Amino acid sequence: MQYKQMLLDAYQADHLENKDGVYDQFVGDEMPKHPDRVEEEDENEQCFDPSALSPSAYHPYPSKAAMLLDIMDNFPRCRFTSAQISLIIQFAKNLGVPNIPSIKALRNIQQSLQSSRIESQQGNIFYMNDIRGTIACDLANPLVAPHMHFYPEETDGPVSEVFQAERWMESMFTKGQRCFWMNKVAQLEDGTFVVPLLLVV
Repeated sequence: MQYKQMLLDAYQADHLENKDGVYDQFVGDEMPKHPDRVEEEDENEQCFDPSALSPSAYHPYPSKAAMLLDIMDNFPRCRFTSAQISLIIQFAKNLGVPNIPSIKALRNIQQSLQSSRIESQQGNIFYMNDIRGTIACDLANPLVAPHMHFYPEETDGPVSEVFQAERWMESMFTKGQRCFWMNKVAQLEDGTFVVPLLLVV
C-alpha cells in the first residue's frame, strides 16, 4: 500500500510541475526554462542538510546524493523522466538516505551546472565551463586544495600524472599572461623567431 502511495505521490509531483506542458522532462537536453516562474522549495522540504555544505567533498554539488542523482539523471543510454527521478527520490527518503534534494532542488542544481554554448568562427557548436571558476572553487575547498599540485615532480618510473611530465620540468618564465619555455620556439616583438637557451634574472 505504501508503495502505491509513493508511486502516486511521485506522479502527482511531476504532473503538477509540468502542468503547463512546456517543461521538458529530460534535464540533460537544453531544457526550456520559465524565467517568469520562481521555483521555491516548500518550507518543510529542504534541499539538503545545511551542515553538508561545510565543507562539501563533492563540489560543485552540495552533497553526494545530489551528485549521484545528477549522474543517474544524465545516463546517455538510459534516460529518466522527472516522474522516475521523483520516485527514486521518494525511495531514498523512505530508506533514510541523508541530504536528498527534492526534484525542484535537483533541477536548480543541474541548471546551475549547465555549460556555456559557444559557436566558433567556423560555425562549430561546442559547450564549455569556465576553468577559472572550477580552479577557484577547488582552491577554496579545504578538502580538495591539499591534493592540488603546483610544482613538477621527478619520478624514476613511468609518468602517471601531468605534473611528472617533461613540460613541467623545463625552465619557463611568464610575462603578463604569456608563458615562455627554455629550448622552445618563441617570437620576439619584431616577429623574429628564436629559441631561448638561458634565463637571466
